[in-house]
Amino acid sequence: MPATMNRLLPAIFSSSICAFIAAALILLPVQAKAIDPGNLKAEKRAVRQNLQQNLANINLLQQAIDQQQEKINTGEHKERDLLGELEILDRNIQQQQSKIAILEKQLSQQQNLIHKKEGEIGRINIKKKTVLEHLQKRLKTYYTRDKIGVANIAFSTETFPELLSFHDAFSQLLTYDEAIINTYRATIGELQDSLTLLDREKGVLASFISEAHTEQEGLDRALNDQLQLLNQIRTQKKLHEQAVTEMDKAARSLTASLNTLEKKSRLLEQGFLLNKGQLAPPVTGPVLVDFGEEKENRLGIRSTSTGISIQARNGIAVKSIFEGTVIFAAYLRGYGNTVIIDHGHSYSSLVSRIEKILVKKGQRVSTGQTIARTGPTATLMEDGVLVEIRKGQTPLAPLAWLDHKHLPKP
Repeated sequence: MPATMNRLLPAIFSSSICAFIAAALILLPVQAKAIDPGNLKAEKRAVRQNLQQNLANINLLQQAIDQQQEKINTGEHKERDLLGELEILDRNIQQQQSKIAILEKQLSQQQNLIHKKEGEIGRINIKKKTVLEHLQKRLKTYYTRDKIGVANIAFSTETFPELLSFHDAFSQLLTYDEAIINTYRATIGELQDSLTLLDREKGVLASFISEAHTEQEGLDRALNDQLQLLNQIRTQKKLHEQAVTEMDKAARSLTASLNTLEKKSRLLEQGFLLNKGQLAPPVTGPVLVDFGEEKENRLGIRSTSTGISIQARNGIAVKSIFEGTVIFAAYLRGYGNTVIIDHGHSYSSLVSRIEKILVKKGQRVSTGQTIARTGPTATLMEDGVLVEIRKGQTPLAPLAWLDHKHLPKP
């Protein structure tokens, strides 16, 4: 991979990760708004949508995290393999360096031998030159004496045998000198041959060293390439780890938002409680009997009211104070025609002293839906539509739950 691409890779990779994280963070829901009790359906719908979106986003992030983790694992495998290859390369380079050191040592020794041989040749040449000069002097003397040999015989005070003996001795000296020169010449030839051989060996060693250096350069290039690849793998691994960290952070944020939404969803399921004090009464009219008030019916039976009685005209609609499920819709002894609605989380409302029931048991009703109608027969024993609110079996004060603007004072 080109060096420029190696430099650009982290930036490109990091940008793509940042883009992904940014996209994930954009999907995070904004801070939850306060619940609007008057718009619970829309609130619930929005929460459900946000919950679904959050779950989808978390799944996408988890998939992306798994993919990044897989890439990290792959990078770690590649790094281990590459480190093994680098170890082998380093060992080969060390062996090559040792080989070059041995060859260079041998080359140095060879050069020393060459210098030694060259010194020997120089010294022998000097000796040879000295002997040659000495021989030339002898020959000159000899030939000079030989040219006047007749005169020497005639005029010499020495006898002929003495002159002959001198000639023989001088010839022997010349022969000796010639032998020495020949010996020097032969020695020089041998040394020259040895020097030629040493030069050849030096050339071979130099060639070996050159090849070894070429091999080492190749190993060095391979090592450098592998180190660059290792650096690239580690950079990518670091970026993948950074991506996992950022995605984990985003996933934690999404999870926190999901928990908030789930809490809000559970709270919305308690919409009846959230609307406390804002519930529209089943009918509009003044309160005749309050909660806990002592009352007496037309038969003279006295009791404590467990709800409130609201004065209402005959024939008007009786409405559900909040959404829920009808759990009773029939005549109830002591109450008359009665509708009981379960509003969830153990809260329920009861409406009785009604003329006509318009809903059935098990039916789902919405807030403000008409569930019955008033009539004269329903209030024969007691006046007003009876409204009770209970938490489990415990009666609660309805006026604490109902909107008083629909309950004008008599």
